[in-house]
Amino acid sequence: MGKKMRKSRVDGSKLRMYREDAAFSIEELAGETVKRAAAEKKKPISEKTIWRIEHGSGAQPYTISRLADALGIEPKDLLKEDEPSSTALSENLYSFEDFIEDRTKNFVGRKFVFDAIDEFLRNHDSGYFFVRGDPGIGKSSIAAQLVKERECIHHFNIRSEGINKANIFLNSICSQLIIDYELEYSLLPPEAPEDGRFLNKLLKEVSSKLNNKEKAIIVIDALDEVDTNSFQSGANMLYLPCDLPKGVFIIATTRKQPINMRIECAQDKFDIEHDSDQNLDDIQEYLKHKIKDKGILSYIKKQKFNKQSFVKHMKKKSQGNFMYLCYVLPEIENGAYKDLGLERLPTGLENYYKDHWCRMGMMTKPLPKEKIKIVYILSEAVEPVSRVLLVNFSKEDAMTVQNVIDGWNQFLHKQEINNQMRFSVYHDSFRGFLSKQEIVQAAEVSIEGINRIIGDNLYEDLYGDE
Repeated sequence: MGKKMRKSRVDGSKLRMYREDAAFSIEELAGETVKRAAAEKKKPISEKTIWRIEHGSGAQPYTISRLADALGIEPKDLLKEDEPSSTALSENLYSFEDFIEDRTKNFVGRKFVFDAIDEFLRNHDSGYFFVRGDPGIGKSSIAAQLVKERECIHHFNIRSEGINKANIFLNSICSQLIIDYELEYSLLPPEAPEDGRFLNKLLKEVSSKLNNKEKAIIVIDALDEVDTNSFQSGANMLYLPCDLPKGVFIIATTRKQPINMRIECAQDKFDIEHDSDQNLDDIQEYLKHKIKDKGILSYIKKQKFNKQSFVKHMKKKSQGNFMYLCYVLPEIENGAYKDLGLERLPTGLENYYKDHWCRMGMMTKPLPKEKIKIVYILSEAVEPVSRVLLVNFSKEDAMTVQNVIDGWNQFLHKQEINNQMRFSVYHDSFRGFLSKQEIVQAAEVSIEGINRIIGDNLYEDLYGDE
């Protein structure tokens, strides 16, 4: 879901000129992109983004394209004449647009989290704010919604795609800071991804450009998925600075586990408890939206429930976990549970995983070891894996591999890389389920053996000499 994306140097004066020639205010131009986005099911361009571009901020190619389309011009008409010289800097950027859109689809509530963040921002000159919670409770969705609403500088750690290393983070964040705040650099220095010194330098430069009311907010998702082998022992996670200069804030999400970081500025943490009234209220609101779906209405009618009872039962079944609903509700929608009453549906995310594991025949005797091996390869691979590579390195036939992909479709993220479809585990909670000792033992697999397959066979083909 994350991919490298260049951020181009737009000539703000040109955008303003073309906008005024078209007799658009900033609000009207934003409205034009909203209409076109709705027709194309794409993300619209906000007034804030247009204002920032006109005042010198860079922009992603898709943003430039949509603005040009709304103005009836070519994207190149909006670029600065020296745009090619910015390529080296821009190539460090990752686009998380698809990830953000996926995680904010049907987003509801979470006001209590945003209120806590805003209170921290109001009460401190700078600092770290950690949003913590169990897998599946919606931390990535909160981070994505924050980025979507406030257009913060951001980085999403996605272990299944290998986007969880310190050098990737430093290259991307430093490039974003330089482009967004127009700092005087055309290239990143070679030492930028080696430690946190250059990042710290940039943050101080950004701080000096802020007025008393401005805040530079950096959103970092899934600190718990960071590859801790990618930085020096004793250093802060991702080489984040101990102290943040005035006006600079880092909002990070993580599981509820200790993070080894030395912080010498303001810090606070907010734990999302699965059984808290606020979280359960948001679960209920989400369910109220989803019961409008045709397949769910059909299930409710067949089971002779009313909508209120369905919401009440599913709220209890979810145990306050959004990921549970993201898996179970589509299964109800497509008829997988049509002959199963509400009381017989799995309770909680882990029980859902166990239920699906059994329904896929993964505990029948004799064990389907070839299918189990393929699922574990998908889970342990640190980059998306193609169907061909799964066939080659699992030593199983193409039909078996395809059956596994089809059977576990809702657990997999699909993306096209070099004209080839590749697959990775959608959510880290499923990987956690597969690594539980009782599941590993029941499946009679060796995680070390699976990793040996990946290390010996996949690494060279997929990752080159990284």
